[in-house]
Amino acid sequence: MNTLSKQHFALFGLVILLTITHLIYLSSQPSKQTLIPPKISGTILINPYKIIPFTLIDQNNKIFNNQKLTGNWHLVSYGYLHCPDVCPTTLILLSRIKEKLTKNSYSLNYLFYSVDPTRDRPNNLKQYLSFFDDEFIGLTHEDTSELNNDFANNLGIKADIKTITDNSIVQIKVSHGVHLFLINPEGKLVAVFNPQENFNDINNSIPTFNQAWLYKDITATIDYLNLKSNS
Repeated sequence: MNTLSKQHFALFGLVILLTITHLIYLSSQPSKQTLIPPKISGTILINPYKIIPFTLIDQNNKIFNNQKLTGNWHLVSYGYLHCPDVCPTTLILLSRIKEKLTKNSYSLNYLFYSVDPTRDRPNNLKQYLSFFDDEFIGLTHEDTSELNNDFANNLGIKADIKTITDNSIVQIKVSHGVHLFLINPEGKLVAVFNPQENFNDINNSIPTFNQAWLYKDITATIDYLNLKSNS
């Protein structure tokens, strides 16, 4: 073998070695195409939804807007303080899940948005939420005469409030959906969690969340989205 042939052979061997090394490196890297969203009771948004500007007040009568949603994960629930069943049941469940998530190094803020802002004022929210967890953040509207539902519309929160008079007795009837919303540290909506089972009272079958399933859905969703953003 002459000198030129030896050089060609050595160069060819080097190319093969570099190719194999590159392929090994690529195979060790996570691929966005191989990431499969976890199956949850709800929906993980393919494209995070940018929440349009809104302004609310919290239970301490301080402004709460889009900027408050950045820097950490947020889990949003909603309801009203006179709710007899699903709202307190959900908040009790969230207080238990919060304890477990925190223990396992998942950091989230927990928001409770009132769909009945005329009656649910900041001081009422503060007293009510303290029964469940002092760190829960209550949200309501500052001016109830001109309600701006930007926040509710952003998330798709639906509620219906009716005033009913029966034998000179005025009653306020409130109905609303049952969902939880996950907002990422960029302040974008990334997932909606649906109830997994029903709580049966005397007259109705009320949708509610299963604690173990909801915990699994939240952690699986956050883990998936963190992996996706880092890949």
